[in-house]
Amino acid sequence: MAPAARVSELQVERETERQGYEGLQKKLKEVFSERSGILQQLSKTSKELDSIKGNLQMPNPFSFQG
Repeated sequence: MAPAARVSELQVERETERQGYEGLQKKLKEVFSERSGILQQLSKTSKELDSIKGNLQMPNPFSFQG
């Protein structure tokens, strides 16, 4: 293989790798963005459940306290 052809082949390989890395980077950003949204929703749900739990533990003002 001629040196010029080999250089051209290596350039194509590098470009392909670069595009692959860019694709992976984009996908990773998407995954972490989705993860962040899920964690925010879990935090909100946890706070709501804590609030419900607190309401259930409050004494009933209509119950007879003897």
